[in-house]
Amino acid sequence: MSEDRDGEGKSAREKYVLENIYRVLKQGGYVEELKRLFLSARWVKTVIRRGGVWQYEEAVKGLSRDLKGKRGSGKVGMGRGDEDAVDGMVLMMRAARLSVPFFGASNAGIYFQLYG
Repeated sequence: MSEDRDGEGKSAREKYVLENIYRVLKQGGYVEELKRLFLSARWVKTVIRRGGVWQYEEAVKGLSRDLKGKRGSGKVGMGRGDEDAVDGMVLMMRAARLSVPFFGASNAGIYFQLYG
């Protein structure tokens, strides 16, 4: 396999993992890792470049429901850190949704729209 083809294959695998990792973490119950992922600029950029803003929104809403459900089920409730993380995710989600038409083709446009 040539160097170029291997690089392309690795890039495709990495992209696939970034796009789908949240499902694996959610199914495994890795809430802390999900919170970090949803606030990760690299992951948000990858999902948005793929056109998955609605996927990101549904994932954030699902995690928010899970964290709130944890409080109602008698388990340790959603702490201040969880609330802050969810608030941050919701803000990122809204910024992504509102900014999609302005992203353009470059990654710099995505970062600028989301992070100023």
